[in-house]
Order: sequence, then C-alpha cells, then structure tokens
Amino acid sequence: MISERIDKKLHICIKGLIIFLLIFIPFRNVLELFFGMYVKMIPDIAIAFLILVFLINRKGKILIQIQDIIIMVFWIIAFINTVIVKKFDIMVFIFEVKSVMLYYMFYFVVRNYDFTEKYKYNITKILRYITYVLFAFAVIEKIFQKEILFPKTIAESIIYADNYARVYSLFFNPNTYGAFLVISFFVVCYFSEERKSLFIYKIIAITSILFSMSRSSILIFILGIGAYLLVFSRKNKTFLKDIVQTIFVVIISISLNSICESIILYFNEQNIKEESIVEPTVEDNVTLNDRMQELSSDEIIEASNADGRLFVLKNGIEIFKDYPILGTGIGTYGSAASMNWNPPLYEKYNLPYGFYADNEYIKDLVESGIVGCLIFGIFLGVILWKNKKEYFNLLLCIIVGWYGLFFNVFEVQIISYLLWVILGVNFEVRKMKE
Repeated sequence: MISERIDKKLHICIKGLIIFLLIFIPFRNVLELFFGMYVKMIPDIAIAFLILVFLINRKGKILIQIQDIIIMVFWIIAFINTVIVKKFDIMVFIFEVKSVMLYYMFYFVVRNYDFTEKYKYNITKILRYITYVLFAFAVIEKIFQKEILFPKTIAESIIYADNYARVYSLFFNPNTYGAFLVISFFVVCYFSEERKSLFIYKIIAITSILFSMSRSSILIFILGIGAYLLVFSRKNKTFLKDIVQTIFVVIISISLNSICESIILYFNEQNIKEESIVEPTVEDNVTLNDRMQELSSDEIIEASNADGRLFVLKNGIEIFKDYPILGTGIGTYGSAASMNWNPPLYEKYNLPYGFYADNEYIKDLVESGIVGCLIFGIFLGVILWKNKKEYFNLLLCIIVGWYGLFFNVFEVQIISYLLWVILGVNFEVRKMKE
C-alpha cells in the first residue's frame, strides 16, 4: 500500500527540485569553475534518489505508459547491438543512456503528481529573473569584450573571431544560451499570469538572442513566433495587436543590439582597449549582420564541408549506408558518449577524435540504424499524440524538433530539462482543469 504521508512529502520534494534545477542548470558551468567538475553530478544524484524513493514508496505499482515500453524496447535493441554484438564497452552505453534519458526519467515521476496554475506561474517568474541576470552579464561581456566578469580560460579557448564577438553569457556557449532564451521565451509568454507586464521581458529576451548571434536560434525564434501568433493570438482574438507589439519589440531589440555594437566599434577605433585576452583573427569587429550574411558565403560552406555540420551530415550518410539496419552502436558517432573514447569507426572513416554531431537526427540514424530510428520515431509520435489537446506542448515539441537539426537535443541539459518538465507540469495542470 502506498504511504500517503511519504507521497505528499515526495510531491513537495519534486516541486522543490523542479525549481532548484531550473535555477541550477543555467549557472552550472559557473559553479563548476568555483567548486569543481563534480557539481555537474548534482542533477544526476538528486533525480536518481527521487526515482528510488518513488519506486520504493509505490512498491513497484507504477503506471507504465505506451511510450515507456517503446523507449525500453529501443534501449534493449541498442544494448544488444552495442554491447553484445559489437562488444563495445558497457560503460559507454550506460553513459549515453544517462545523457539522453536523465530528464525523461524525471518526467516519468513528475507526471504522477498534480500542479496548480500558481506553480506554473512561479516557473515563469523564475525564468524571467534568470533571463534578467544572464542579460546583465551579457551586456558586460559584449561591451567589454570578455575582459570583465568573464573567465579567462573560456575566452582563451575561443579560436574564431566571429565566435569571439558572440555573447556566451554564463552558459559559456552562445548556441546553448540562445536555445535557452528561445524556449523560455515561449514558456513565459504562454504561462505568465501578467501578460501585460511582459513588454520589458520580451525586449531583454530578444536582445539577448541577438547578442548570442545564434543563427539557429534566430531562425527558430522567427518560425516559433509565426506559429505562436497564428495559433494562440488568433484563438485569443488579439492577432493584430500581438503582431504590432511583436514588430515594435523586435525593432527596439535590434536597435539595442546595434547600439551595443556601435559602442564596441567606437572603443576599438579610439584604441581604448590596450590589450585583449585573445588576439582577434580579423581586424574588424564581427556584427550580427556579418554573421547572417555568412550563411550564403562560399567560405562558410567550405568550412562546414571541412569540419562543420555538412561534414557531419555527409560522413553520417556514408557510414549509414554501411550499417543501415541497426547502426554502428550507441556512443559511436558524434554523441556525448563518443567524446569519452575513440570509437573504431573514427579510424576507419578518418573522423577526428572528440567531434560532436550537433544533429540529433543524423546521430540517431548512424548509431541506431533504420530499426532504432523507427522505434525512436514512434516514441516521439506517441508523446505528440498524448499532448494533442495541449497546443502549447505541441509547439514546444516542434521547437525542440527544429533544434534537433542543430543540436543533439536530448543531450543538451537545459533543452532536455525544459522540454520534459514543461510537458509534465503543463499536462498535469490541464488534467486538473478537466
């Protein structure tokens, strides 16, 4: 019999852990600098302990849903192919399972508990405050070009001038920073109780996205805004009003970004900065406009073919042709686990050690083959079907799906966390309303 007293305490712990991780993950890299690499294990330990208590209290009497069975089948087949057939190290397999499934396992627990509208609003408030804090550091980083309140070791690791001009903020990664801003933007806009007070937030969030110069995030933001306005603004009969406000906010955000870039250009021209942490590889300061124009340049396409996303895509397709059915095995092509060892595949196909795919779909296709991709696709399809009545959850899934073209999305902690927690919390809120 389930202990109601323990279950109530567990519910409180779950709500507390959701808030804690929401704050912890964006600042995880900063904390690691001060307290060491073991800080990164906090989410793993906390979630593992929570799941253990949940299972013990439920005495194994838990509701298994169809998507749980499907994903278990996926990992069983992957285990057989990776560890038993190809005889790769089981620790590589375990590491990849943890990287991909950690926050789904948290979702597995979260979906068993109720959440109120007030709790949902609290999540949006925290996301807003985090955005403000990150923006403050972003402004300092951009204007002072990583010389103040930015880790020297991170600055020295930036090789390319166009990346040096981008804002990394406390994520220490401009693309991850941009992804966090885009996903949290839609969460805040949809869940917030005080939608009229979001004007300043929207300006700061969009300006921050522009600071990151993340082309993938800018593109996905534009597509997401279009979908959001078509679905939710038309539903609320505020379509024209929201379009006008959005255009106004975007113009202000672009202006703020341009002002910051002008300030930087002025400082450079006046030789105010006597020395820099990293010597730029080009003389002129790279702007957002430069980054966007590069998309069609021959130089960028050539670089992408050499060691970028086109390189990953072309090599992935070639390898897939040799291992079409079950793939090369988990942790063997541009995944988190593959960065911790040197797969035999790399020598065979002349792949650089430690490269990262940054594409969920090609990574899954190469490592899991047709069988694995079909099963994983069915798993994702069931998730979409179960959320068919909650349009925002569908939009969130689509946005994360778009990011899959540019990230190994289920391995990026902040993306995976926001996806599964919002799906779990928002689904339970809707059930309470019904």
